[in-house]
Parts: sequence; structure tokens; C-alpha cells
Amino acid sequence: MQTDRVVNNYPLSVTLEDPGAMSGSEPLTATVSNAGGGGINYLRIEHRAPGATSWIQLCSGNTLTRTCNLDTTALPEGGRELRAVVRDGAGHIAQTTPITREVDNTAPVTTPTIPPQASGPVTVSAEATDTGSGIQSVRFDAFYMGQWVTVCTDTTAPYSCTTDSTAVPDGAYQVRVVTTDNAGVSVTGQTYQIVVDNQTPSGTGIVASNGTGTAGRIDSGDTIQFTWSEPMAPASIKSGWTGTSTPITVYVESNNAANDEMYFSGLNLVLSATDLKLGGNFFAGDVQFAATMVQSGNSITVTLGTRTGSSGSTLSNSTMSWRPSANAKDLAGKASATTTVTETSDRDF
Repeated sequence: MQTDRVVNNYPLSVTLEDPGAMSGSEPLTATVSNAGGGGINYLRIEHRAPGATSWIQLCSGNTLTRTCNLDTTALPEGGRELRAVVRDGAGHIAQTTPITREVDNTAPVTTPTIPPQASGPVTVSAEATDTGSGIQSVRFDAFYMGQWVTVCTDTTAPYSCTTDSTAVPDGAYQVRVVTTDNAGVSVTGQTYQIVVDNQTPSGTGIVASNGTGTAGRIDSGDTIQFTWSEPMAPASIKSGWTGTSTPITVYVESNNAANDEMYFSGLNLVLSATDLKLGGNFFAGDVQFAATMVQSGNSITVTLGTRTGSSGSTLSNSTMSWRPSANAKDLAGKASATTTVTETSDRDF
């Protein structure tokens, strides 16, 4: 009686796709090559803690390719050994060389540096760390035209991005940082605001208003309001100023003609001591006022207080002219234009 036998001398082999750093439900795939005519008894994917004496079977089957998911959230952070094992119908066994890959389900930590104002080239940056698999990328997004738009992605520390703010209209924009580690764990940070300002600020109005004194005279309680096309940085007007009410001194120089001049020592309100012309001869000699200054929006208002110097004040109804100081800067650091502004309303003096 003759019995048939299957001769199987194929060089059985198996490969395991390298998953890299692992997080969440991680798919693992093994593939068999050179299986003989006897078919596959099993193809297993296994894992264990590094140095453990036994393997844990993740899944098993008798197909030439096998994919199954490893729930890394049930495992400790750190290294994990992986391998694939195959046995064919002839009893041949092959396995992959074990590889150790990082289990990392901990989100990376990011500390952004986002400037509050921008003009021209603007740089945003971030410090990013990850205790497990390391940082894969740091992405900088801006909310533009109703959606988040990627401005740039950096894969190398120090993580930063420089872009041209003149490519978008002036205004306030939301910015965020998205950090991804090598295990694919991403974290989206909080939003920050950048005010893009590429327009040159300029004076738009100068107005003198009567207080409790006589209209047409320069009296205690009168105000002078300086208005720009946008808010100015208070500290550029007076060193250390925050915009709240602060004491100042106002000087009026009499020209004994028809155009007395007002100036402010130590302040960047007027281009020079001769660039706030009052349009009339109000005093017979030079005077000064104790005063206060406060900012609101685009305007800075000076309120006159006690006067010292020449007595009396001539009644007039004049038109002032003002040339702003180039040392006055907007919130993005752009210097004010020095174009002359003429009073057009409420001509108290």
C-alpha cells in the first residue's frame, strides 16, 4: 500500500511591521512568506514587558497576514517587546527578532510664546517636551476667514515660526499651538490673540473743550483731547505710563502775537515745543498748568488744573493746529505720522 507524503522544505519566514512609538489602540500586522504546501497552523502576534520570561498572545490565526490591535492604554508607559511567530503544516516554526517600542499615552507639554501685537515679520515660538516618545512636531495655527489655517509646522527644537503679517488685513487674530509626540498623541493648546497692525498711525483730531471756566479762555478744568487713528502705546507717550490718570505739567508760551504755543515737557504728544499752535494770543507772558492726562481708546485727554505765571487770559475763539510726535507709537510699535491736524469742532480756545 502506497501512502502520499507532503515534503515541505520551504524557508518559512515571517515579518512584523514596525509600529514605532505606540499609543491608544495600536494596529500590529504580521505577514508570512514562503509557506509550504501544508498551509499555516498558526500565525501569532505576541508582546511582553522587556525582560519578562513569558510572552502574552495578542491574537492568532491561520492566514498569511494577520492584523490585530494592541490596547496600549491598559499597559504601563515605557518599552514593550513585540514579536510574530508562525508554524506551518509541516511543523516548521519561524519568528521575528523581538523589537522594543515605546508605549506613550501621555500628552506632550507645550509652553508657547505668542506676541500680543505684530507688524511686518512676526515670530511665534514654543517650548515642547514629552516624557515618553519625544516630540514629533509643533504646529502653529491661526483662525482666518472662519477656519483654522496652518501657518507652519516645525519638527526641530527650538520650535518657532516666522511669517509675514502684511499678508493679512490688520485686525485681531486667534492663534493656537498643536503639539504631537512620536506616538501620535496630540494636544491642542489654548488660544492666544495677536493684533496685526501694519498701518502707520496718524493724528485725526485735536479738540479744546470748556470746563467750568469761561468759554474762549484757557482756564482750570478745560480739556485738550488728542486723537489718533488707533490706540497708542501709553509708555511711548510717557515712560512707564499705563494710560490711567497721571499728573503732568502743561506749558503755554506767549508769543505776544496771535499764535501762542502749548507744549508738554517729557511727553511725546507734540513733535516739538512749537507744534501745538493755539491760534490766538491768550497770555501776556508764559504760564504753566498743573494738569492730568488719561487715555481712552484712540484718545488722550489732558485736563488743566491750577495755573501759575502770567495773570489773566485773553478771550478768544481760535483754531488750534497739532503735529503729533514721531516718538508716539501704536501698540505694534509703529511710529506716528507727523502730519498736521487742525481743530474742527468745539473751539473753546
